[in-house]
Amino acid sequence: MIRTPKKTNWVLVGLGQQGERLARAISESSHAKLISVVSTDKSRAQSFKAQHGAIYSHDLLQEALHNKKINAVCIATPNHKHAQEVILAAQAGKNILCEKPLALTMREGRAIAAADKKNRVRCFVDFHLRMHESVKRA
Repeated sequence: MIRTPKKTNWVLVGLGQQGERLARAISESSHAKLISVVSTDKSRAQSFKAQHGAIYSHDLLQEALHNKKINAVCIATPNHKHAQEVILAAQAGKNILCEKPLALTMREGRAIAAADKKNRVRCFVDFHLRMHESVKRA
């Protein structure tokens, strides 16, 4: 059985335009808190942390995953990093929300599914434009 926490404490990985939107959404929720942010740019992580009220900033996802307060990971990095980061989060026992695409190949997708199942975590893909008029026409 997969346990779902009453309050979701997030680490946000990737602090670009989509990361900004996600940080605002987390901040506006009464059921969520932004605990940590991750960026390869340390100064960007520190300023983002201050701007969005996070407690911690890191330049490596692995560092953030050791935090026992965090129970979910939001991944908004470039597409080619998604599979590796999702698998790391799953191995750390964290639930995951990943921007689309979840994986770039079937092999990555199968590895993600196996890691999620083995570690009993939930993994969701965020496709916020799915109802956009151009997507509906396609």
